[in-house]
Amino acid sequence: MNSGGAPVIAIIGAGVAGLSAARQLHEQSNARIIILEKARNAGGRCATRRRSRDPDSEWFDHGAQYFTARDPLFITACANDAKQHQLITWQPSIGQWQGQQLKSSNDEQLRYVAPRGLNQWLRSKAEQLSADIEIKTQSRVVEINQTSLGWQLRLDNDQLIDANQLLVTAPPEQTQALLEPLALDGLTSLKQYQSEACWAVVATGPSLAHSAIFFRQHPALNWAANNLSKQGPHHASLGNIDAIWTLHANPTWSNAQLDASPELAADDLITAFATATQLDPSEFTPLHQHRWRYARPNPAFSPNLPSKHLSLNDAKLAIAGDWLAGGRVEGAWLSGLNAANSLLQNLDS
Repeated sequence: MNSGGAPVIAIIGAGVAGLSAARQLHEQSNARIIILEKARNAGGRCATRRRSRDPDSEWFDHGAQYFTARDPLFITACANDAKQHQLITWQPSIGQWQGQQLKSSNDEQLRYVAPRGLNQWLRSKAEQLSADIEIKTQSRVVEINQTSLGWQLRLDNDQLIDANQLLVTAPPEQTQALLEPLALDGLTSLKQYQSEACWAVVATGPSLAHSAIFFRQHPALNWAANNLSKQGPHHASLGNIDAIWTLHANPTWSNAQLDASPELAADDLITAFATATQLDPSEFTPLHQHRWRYARPNPAFSPNLPSKHLSLNDAKLAIAGDWLAGGRVEGAWLSGLNAANSLLQNLDS
């Protein structure tokens, strides 16, 4: 980092918040921007897998399932992405399970998904940015130290990254672990934020009249969606299967089963779903299981900030993420945008 050259801004995390911030910083400054992502690809909890290695095989979202748009800025951004065929609208037949009964819902809210899964939406954005922004995947930040010019980040391979400004978009627990050794003023407020876990299980099985189901007061389930309903005419071939169900457990069940084996979690959730929908558990075949340790903000311990981000150390440090903005994909996008604007206001100083 050259104190006389272009300023350097480091971003930890290439999820919705990190990519939103990176785009804004790139468009509004001459700063050199470096994104550090611990995973193999961008996307965060917008996670998608294919059923097989065949690029035309069916895919399934096992993290975020869809998102909505309410803020004018985000509505415009989504409309632009839809024009570029990065997003499509999804209007499934929605059911609601409550009181041991499954009923139809009149929910007609406009929902966005992506033609090849939500992860592909963000990977496309990362690819567009990579022409001007350095995106280092499989780069986990393990230590942050202050320097006279800003920050020095040490990666898990001992590589050092120097930056004038820093944006952290990790979940609150991971953000606390990274920043707590710095003992900065204002960091104590981070301790009020907590996350909830979510077990996600994906399985092939019979289809239902409803392609998405919200579960209310179920002992285990929170959500189920048939991913094939998202693929429709935008997919080359649906194959010879009826449905690919993503099952999300509720926070109470997920926290209680935090250390359960993936196979046991899959069996339990498939049985719970089959029982609730009056299907035969033997008709389901598990495809994938994943424990999201920091799936969503705990509403009891995660205030929705009006600013949707945190700024510290005279705005040389910003913190963003959906957990600061209501827990939705839109919140993550706005949080990253607002955090970037906070850094821009203090970039020259």
